[in-house]
Amino acid sequence: MNLPFRIAARYFLAKKSRLVNIISGVSLLSLAVATAAMLIIFSVMNGMNGYIMARFSSFDPDLLIEAETGKFYRPAFADSLSRMPQVKAVVPVLEDQALLRFRDDVQMIRLKGVDTAYAVLADRAAQWVEGYPDFVEDGYVPVSVGYGLAARMGLPLLQAEHPCLIYTVDADRLSSALWQQAVASAAVYPSGIFSVLPEYDNRYVLAPIAFVRRVLQVPEQVSGVEVQLDPTLSKRAFRAAQAEIRQLVGEGFTVRNRLEQQQTLYSSMQAEKWMMIAIFAFILLVSTFTMVSSLMLLMYEKRRDTAILSAQGMGNARLKAVFAVEGLLITAVGTLFGMLLGAAVVYGQARFGWVKFGMGADGTYVLETYPVAWQWGDAAVVGLIGLGLGLAASLAPLRQIKVYKKFK
Repeated sequence: MNLPFRIAARYFLAKKSRLVNIISGVSLLSLAVATAAMLIIFSVMNGMNGYIMARFSSFDPDLLIEAETGKFYRPAFADSLSRMPQVKAVVPVLEDQALLRFRDDVQMIRLKGVDTAYAVLADRAAQWVEGYPDFVEDGYVPVSVGYGLAARMGLPLLQAEHPCLIYTVDADRLSSALWQQAVASAAVYPSGIFSVLPEYDNRYVLAPIAFVRRVLQVPEQVSGVEVQLDPTLSKRAFRAAQAEIRQLVGEGFTVRNRLEQQQTLYSSMQAEKWMMIAIFAFILLVSTFTMVSSLMLLMYEKRRDTAILSAQGMGNARLKAVFAVEGLLITAVGTLFGMLLGAAVVYGQARFGWVKFGMGADGTYVLETYPVAWQWGDAAVVGLIGLGLGLAASLAPLRQIKVYKKFK
């Protein structure tokens, strides 16, 4: 163990003046609190982001194949796609804007036509909070409605005396002589209510794809093909399968995974996290100001020791190293204590759910407690930021060494 470190460790552990002890304690505590707060906030953000992405993943397919131009196309590649060993299910979908009317209430919706395999895909049947997923026409047209849309319109389930009407518009016919035929309507009966996220719950209606093809007048066409891959595939095998499917479908089509389907949301989450890193880095920087004061007072208090060490031959660089190491020790201990405190709070929240959302107007929330998720990458970033700022703060007052080493 070299001499500057031994002296710095002795100064760190030894009893100092009351003022230096107070300022050193405040510096260490401020670093610990800022570090813990940073890790707790990141863990809450990770938990919320993970929950949101998981909910989107329960609605979005593993891969979505869409045409680069135009709304609808014929999936000539569907049979070849279903024969691939990595593919577990292939679901054609047909989606477009429509109007939903119940009594005097009319809402703009996204009408999505699916087949019977849709509810089984990725265990989507678990999303239904009332009724059941039914996509088979049997004398009537069953539809499943998002929870927010159903609550806003007061839709009943499978009541023959209260059908809903769906209106679709063929934009190509509006400007022709057959404009009267541009609007089509059909009666449907809600058979189930699903809940995923407000983005879907407030505007989506799921119906049998044969019915949607009739009202949109696009036989044998789809707006997209949803693909579920084997869930046992590794990340590398998943990417390889996506590349193989992209090559199979050829040019003119996009093959997007779940992150690519929600690219805007994912990018905003990442940007939000970087903004939080910048804000907390500034807070940590402010908390290091007390450490600068602590080091300057310590240097003044130990000016006799500095002069003696200088007289015994210790060079200017090694004298500076003593107090630089002292600052790093304060930073390291404060950062480590803060990381342990943050980890304990995150573990307690995950294990016991200390902080709850509270009660909504109906007495329930989608989540009962704030979700948290610890990521070691976040801990590494916080630790590096804390140590880097601590080192910078430790170097600031070292210019005073040349004054104190000449003390008589």
